[in-house]
Amino acid sequence: MRPQLLRATRAFSVCLAIAAPALACSSVDDGVDLGNSAAPIINGKADTAHPGVVFIGIDSADGFGGCSGSIVDVDTASGVGLVLTAGHCVTPGKPTIVLMGNDISSPTAKRFEVLDYAHHSKYPADLRYDFGMIRILGVDASTPKLTMVPSTTDGVAAGVRVTNVGYGLTHRPSQSGADNSVRNTTTVSISSVQQIDIHYSFGGTGTCSGDSGGPAIITTGGSEKIVGVVSRGDQDCAGDSIDARLSYGFDFINQQLALPAPAETCDICARRAGSGNNVCAKRLDSCFGDADCKGLYDCLVGCSGISCQIACSKKFPAGNGPLLAWQACSCAEACTTKCAGSSACASIPACVGDTGSGACGTCTKSSCCAETANAARDKIGNQCLTNPAMVGCSTNRAYQALVSCKATKCNSDCTAPTDPGTDPDPGTDPGTEPGETVTTTTTGCSVVASGRSASTNSLFATLAVAIGLVAVARRRARP
Repeated sequence: MRPQLLRATRAFSVCLAIAAPALACSSVDDGVDLGNSAAPIINGKADTAHPGVVFIGIDSADGFGGCSGSIVDVDTASGVGLVLTAGHCVTPGKPTIVLMGNDISSPTAKRFEVLDYAHHSKYPADLRYDFGMIRILGVDASTPKLTMVPSTTDGVAAGVRVTNVGYGLTHRPSQSGADNSVRNTTTVSISSVQQIDIHYSFGGTGTCSGDSGGPAIITTGGSEKIVGVVSRGDQDCAGDSIDARLSYGFDFINQQLALPAPAETCDICARRAGSGNNVCAKRLDSCFGDADCKGLYDCLVGCSGISCQIACSKKFPAGNGPLLAWQACSCAEACTTKCAGSSACASIPACVGDTGSGACGTCTKSSCCAETANAARDKIGNQCLTNPAMVGCSTNRAYQALVSCKATKCNSDCTAPTDPGTDPDPGTDPGTEPGETVTTTTTGCSVVASGRSASTNSLFATLAVAIGLVAVARRRARP
């Protein structure tokens, strides 16, 4: 029998655009050290029957890796869900994101922020107790889950057929092959049971790196139940493998199920709003499904200063509205009460978009704030704020609602009630201020600007903050 190694996090280099901004594409070498290798399904097939089995993105000293897990509890009141996984999937690496979908590289995959995580108290001193639990934010009544076997009478015995599900490798680590982003499944027979350990002999199919933490499922009483968690196995995924028997982990599992919901803070509200089917997650989906917004985001990611960000904004003007809608979502839409006064929202304009200055600006901010915000978040309306003569502004509902509001409520304060801003000179780039010279090079986002006043359009200033928030989100690690 070959050495048994933990089927821990596998190296992952598939580009997960769906995980942005929390993740970037990364790649590290596969390893076989304890706690740094993972298990995939060899010679299995694509799975569509277990949507509650999820991918767990993990940051470690070696880079970005992944495990599998199962959503086993959903609290719709707090939006907190519990993901059962392996202990070695939560230590020493840190779970940072949970993705749900038949293919996690698909735009339809769902993201869930990690609230916290824990492992069994006997692990890692005793590798048999390879149980971990991750609490995630953003679940709702539509979030699928799997059922755990309710007692030690789990039906586990030699010869019983078990279904494994996970996002692991589909080729042996010693063989070349592409990373896998698809959830796969296979069915194997238990070869023997040694208290906590469920043993399998490789018969041409089985788990491998990346399947760690995924469920071992049996059908009993006409329904599927989780009876184990993928734990460890042959380093080349061609020999015996072992699952941790769930009935020996219920002391730990029940402790996790009994944890109270987190206190409602701006951070918790924002992270929940950006997960699952919630409003800010949908804003991000809309942005990444729009070529202009995605192009702007990709351009901004490579920026290091305001000049570059302004250049990106001009290059993808139709992306400004959808990107701003996502970036301002928590502060101005989903969590306005909880995030009121938060430093994280200090740079987001009260009305999201620029209301202008003087008496007209004051009236617009107080009387037409909602209309300004809707226009600023709109693909066309956003551009109309700085270029009202642009084709499409006269028929854009969001922008025209603002025009109507100002004409009705701010007519005496605004010299041009049908124009929220100042008409640009015909032929002048609406993003260029009088006296400014902008030179854009053909390499990267380098921009040289002279003559720009300190009162740079607040929309550009918001974009500057937005990309800063993106950078923070990508670096963020959970305690």
